[in-house]
Amino acid sequence: MENQLKRLGRAYVDGLYSDGDYNFQKQSLQSELDGLVIPEADAATEAGRLVENLPELWAAADLEQKRRLVITMLDAVYVDMKVKRAVVAIKPKAPFMPIFEV
Repeated sequence: MENQLKRLGRAYVDGLYSDGDYNFQKQSLQSELDGLVIPEADAATEAGRLVENLPELWAAADLEQKRRLVITMLDAVYVDMKVKRAVVAIKPKAPFMPIFEV
């Protein structure tokens, strides 16, 4: 979409479009571009909503639902089985990374 806007600008500079045609085409392309949903941003928004409601969801969830919640948020869980017998690290999925960095 952005490349189309650049090509349109070059064509306008080269005199291939009148002012009216250029403005109409530019507004049309800009409207399409503004209407696009960025998947990462949408996923991050959904991740934020999930985390906001996590205490209530977790309290009401059975074991399988808790497992699905964890799988939704994490790519990996690292457990030290020899010494600590505890979780030592986690790897959140991309949309959840900002949340876990806090």
